[in-house]
Amino acid sequence: MCLAVSFSASAAPPDAPASGSALPAAAAPNAVDASAPDPQVDDSAPDPQVDEGYQELELASSAPTPDEKKEHARRARTLLEAAQSTHASWRAAGGLALASIALGSPPAAAAWYWIASDLSDYSQPYLGWQKRALSAIFDQRAAITFEYSRAAKNVYIDELAMPTGGVDRPFALDPGEHDVRVISADGGTAHRTLRVKAEDVGKRLFFKIEVHPPGWVDPRESGPVTNPRLPPEKEGMSALQIVTIVSTVALASGIAIGGSYVLFGENNPYGFNSAEGAAIITTELVLIGAGTFIAIVSD
Repeated sequence: MCLAVSFSASAAPPDAPASGSALPAAAAPNAVDASAPDPQVDDSAPDPQVDEGYQELELASSAPTPDEKKEHARRARTLLEAAQSTHASWRAAGGLALASIALGSPPAAAAWYWIASDLSDYSQPYLGWQKRALSAIFDQRAAITFEYSRAAKNVYIDELAMPTGGVDRPFALDPGEHDVRVISADGGTAHRTLRVKAEDVGKRLFFKIEVHPPGWVDPRESGPVTNPRLPPEKEGMSALQIVTIVSTVALASGIAIGGSYVLFGENNPYGFNSAEGAAIITTELVLIGAGTFIAIVSD
């Protein structure tokens, strides 16, 4: 069940910009130090897949129709994802950020922006890309950081998976409603509908998301009650009980009258000590006992 919640901004951490300030142009925390580059990241080496991905992005930017633009952006994303998986670089991540914008997913673009910042070499090409990407991604949007109660492993915004390396950084969100799903590292889950207001645009906000532990079930989605309470007891006798008692008394009375004639009539002087008397008395007692039992247990 999707729960609509209106979040309010929490106080920014001491080292974070105040709410309403623009995102810094400098690289994000944990960015790669240019003086000690990661040996696995070498953007000086040519990468045909990255180059081809940027060519597709150029074609997307000049495409005459929206469908053609998205087709070129999807091709660029495929090429750049393949390059990033085998040879991580800021150029591949940066191209994925631009492809995400072209495909209409600013949150994914923001996540790739931060990944590219972490892989940056602070070269002139990188700084030129950063200026262009920062404007394309965050201008006219809110920058929202989710504060998870449990460490997030997978985050889905509007049903699209976010790059795992950027889920703890600010997402770029347009005004309106956004579906947010979170899966924590230990299997916990959260599902919210986030409303971004027009006045949030241009601000950096922090929102808490309660991630429930594994196995947690929302009581509003748990289905029918498995152990229903017994219905309250009814006061007085039901119609069936009354009919049963009346019928039993009437039948027993008839047998008693008939038995009296058999036992004590002028032509039938058998008495209680005879076999006939014992049979009549036993029959009456059985009928009365059975009728009373049925009346008690019936509803």
